Amino acid sequence: MKAKLPLDNILEVNNVVTLLDDDEQTEIVNKVMDRYNSDLQSRATKQKELEGILKLALSVIDPKSFPWDGASNINYPLISTAMMEFAAKCSPEVLRDDFIVKAKIIGKDDGEEATDSDTGELLLDEDGLPKRVKVGAKQKRGDRVATYMNYQLTEDIPDWVDNTDKSFVAYAALGTIFKKTYQGSDGIESELVFPDKLVMHDKVTKFEKAPKTHIIELYQNEIQEKVRKKIYEPFDYDDDGDDSASQVITTDLSNAQDSSSSSSDNSGLHIFLEQCCWLDLDGDDFAEPYVVTIHNKSQKLVRLVPRFKKSDITKEKDNKIVSIKAHNPYTPYIFIPSPDGSFYGIGLGHLLLNLNKGINSSINQLTDAGTLQNTGGGFIAKSLKIRGGQFKMKPNEYKMVDSFGGNIRDSIVPLPTPQPSQTLFALLGFLAQSGKELGSLRDVLTGENSANIQATTMMALVEQGITQFKSIFKRCRQSLKKEFKIIYELNSDNLSNKKYAEVLDEPQKNVSAKSDFSRGGFDIVPVADIASVTNTQRMARASFLMQFIGDPFTNQLLLRQRILSGFNIENYEELITTPPPSPPDAGTILAQAEMTKAENKLKEINIKAIEASASLEKGKYDIEKLIAEIKEKETQSLKNIADAFAKEREAVIRTAESVNQNIEKRAEARNENIKETSETEKQSTTEERED
Repeated sequence: MKAKLPLDNILEVNNVVTLLDDDEQTEIVNKVMDRYNSDLQSRATKQKELEGILKLALSVIDPKSFPWDGASNINYPLISTAMMEFAAKCSPEVLRDDFIVKAKIIGKDDGEEATDSDTGELLLDEDGLPKRVKVGAKQKRGDRVATYMNYQLTEDIPDWVDNTDKSFVAYAALGTIFKKTYQGSDGIESELVFPDKLVMHDKVTKFEKAPKTHIIELYQNEIQEKVRKKIYEPFDYDDDGDDSASQVITTDLSNAQDSSSSSSDNSGLHIFLEQCCWLDLDGDDFAEPYVVTIHNKSQKLVRLVPRFKKSDITKEKDNKIVSIKAHNPYTPYIFIPSPDGSFYGIGLGHLLLNLNKGINSSINQLTDAGTLQNTGGGFIAKSLKIRGGQFKMKPNEYKMVDSFGGNIRDSIVPLPTPQPSQTLFALLGFLAQSGKELGSLRDVLTGENSANIQATTMMALVEQGITQFKSIFKRCRQSLKKEFKIIYELNSDNLSNKKYAEVLDEPQKNVSAKSDFSRGGFDIVPVADIASVTNTQRMARASFLMQFIGDPFTNQLLLRQRILSGFNIENYEELITTPPPSPPDAGTILAQAEMTKAENKLKEINIKAIEASASLEKGKYDIEKLIAEIKEKETQSLKNIADAFAKEREAVIRTAESVNQNIEKRAEARNENIKETSETEKQSTTEERED
């Protein structure tokens, strides 16, 4: 590609066609058509085989002129019966009224440890264990998501239930079917795509990575609707042009477009080829995933949009793209994987095709042989004089003929016509029985010859007869799971809180569609149970459980719930109540009386033991009280002695203080006397010196 468009511009526009010139558009158209024609050529043989299967499944009879005009041309409905039987098993299990999906919790759902918002420390409960919050949050969120998706599948997505029911029939016969899920202008859309309408290489190994082309048929008004909604770019086309799918898909690809069709056969349909492919529009030598839509007859590019978001791009440190997650709108349903490495699977139509042809041939040969024998024919000799043409005979009537003495029967030789072959009839029975076994059409599964079979025997027979079906149903369930995942991701990107809250009957402020559909912790899975996929199987299990009614080692309430559920009783919860106590018989009353006496005797013994224990405890209490009083008196005596010693000590201290005070006073008086005497003597000496 010579185009070099920035990825930001590619992701912003509604249609990338507006950013491309005519040469770039032509280059993309040529690349897409080359891939489409190559893929169509690789699966030409599979396409022819599918046409043969569809003829037998739909009982389309080709004109037959051998061995004579008007020969028997019966089509035994072996493939039709087998695919209806398969659909009858799948539909009730998958389409359970309003309960189709459920949430399967992954990991633990015991919440998280609570911490203080200020300090960040763990909060503890009354037992000293870490306090947990948001316990069961995964289950609650999963239940909300499952509730909304059940509403979507049954009410909101147009024709999802009808298309799924149809898919089981086609899935069984053709071996491969596709569901296309995408976000439309009015919400999520889901389409049933048959294998002849989704073209890809026969040896594809990775479905998500492989280019695939969806052949879309639109009327003129549908084209104008898409143009006015700006889904398709305006383009010129012939309003009266006829471009039906039968002209596009043929085993002879050199004549893919039948120019010999007359205008009188004009269906008014136009073919668009919508291809999921990889193109390098930003010129970095790394192709990005896109959806390219081309008008087949005019070869005009009408739509080109990316199959990725900005968050799906992974880059290295040098800003180079290393990977892009491509959104894939298709979910394949494979009946039995093909052993030759082809992506397209094998269905009951492939397995029963030759058997059905053999049965048809045997029935027609036996019917033709009976017709030939019943109608008769042969030769009449010329010697028998009889008028040609038809003879009408009445009872008791004889016709006159000219015979020359011989027996009439000697002149009439019937054409040898052997009776229908008993060997051929036995072969027919063998082929029919083989076809029934191969298509899992056994008596025990269809309800025949099962009236007098015990529950355990019935369970074993059903389990044995349904083993092959369970392996196929498991693949079907996995495909359903992938389809639900696409719806889940589309809800994550497009669901509004307003609609989510309306369906859940919750205030809008209390719900968050983005949060519920974007976080992990659970998986959305089909409610359909692989272990029990038929009513016969469930009812046999319920019958087996009935023998445990009254068993004291079995939970009777839960047992009855399982039994009623196994028999598909509606609102069985309303039928179950707590049983009233049954009146006891004479033996029970006598036993209860003896038990009451024993209990009363035991109570008396217990009372006496309690009284003795109380007396013993009282004696212990009195002794402990006496010891406590003695200790208290001893303590008081010690305290009195201590108080006496304290008082005596205080008296001695006061006496000592008084003596000290007297001594100090005497010392002070003596010092005063000495001082006065010294002063007197000093004065006398001074006077004597003066004299």
